[in-house]
Amino acid sequence: MDTETEKKRLNALFLAAVQNRSIADAAALLDQGADIDTRLGSAFLTAVRNNDSSMAAFLVKKGARIVSPCRHHYQELKSSPLLEEITLWAEAEKIAHHKDGARHKDDLFRLIFGSYTTLQDLKEERPGSQGFTGLTLAAKAGLMHEILTFALDKKDDRLEPENFFIKDRLGQSVVDILGATGEIEQNLQNKPASPGGLSVLFIPGFWDDAPQKAEILWQKLPEKFKSQVSIDAWRHAVNIQKIDRMLGKRRQANCGR
Repeated sequence: MDTETEKKRLNALFLAAVQNRSIADAAALLDQGADIDTRLGSAFLTAVRNNDSSMAAFLVKKGARIVSPCRHHYQELKSSPLLEEITLWAEAEKIAHHKDGARHKDDLFRLIFGSYTTLQDLKEERPGSQGFTGLTLAAKAGLMHEILTFALDKKDDRLEPENFFIKDRLGQSVVDILGATGEIEQNLQNKPASPGGLSVLFIPGFWDDAPQKAEILWQKLPEKFKSQVSIDAWRHAVNIQKIDRMLGKRRQANCGR
């Protein structure tokens, strides 16, 4: 049997093991050389269709793509009762250690937020979100940076400081979730300030046109979380940007003379 034929045989047996809910057989076939993302079909999608949480979690841990490459499968995954678990499996710390974290994170973002078109979508709970709002779901999934970048493109609306304090039906806000994540990172890294957690809410560019709102956000943060944000460094960066813009205007004016 040639190599290609053997590979197809292993992949077919692997998909059958996933369909039959046998983690032991699936693991053994992966060890023998089966492809976890075989072109014969999506193992992860098969597990989701079976509502097989254990198999889906096993596949994610083994490095499976969390969505099928086929875009028409996104809606099927979004309506799955496993959506919340899919999100939690792919939290930021798991993505960071994934063999292809950037691709994995992009998959997750498109899966959850691919149909979001307005900031109002983020502020509200949507069908299938298991109690999360779009914002708290993004915080839980480690996708806050991507969401803020998305929000920057919405010129007709904006996120306000109070949006990050609104609690969802599960009783948690963006500040609650990111603050808890930041505390864990601080304990693990033994550093006075963590690069994660609430610092993501102060990404460069997001508050450029309303720095006073960033100050409001900072003032409202619980004291125990404030060490996660280097507010003095943020203020310094804002001042540098103001100087750069002022000098740029002067250069333009001088060039026009």
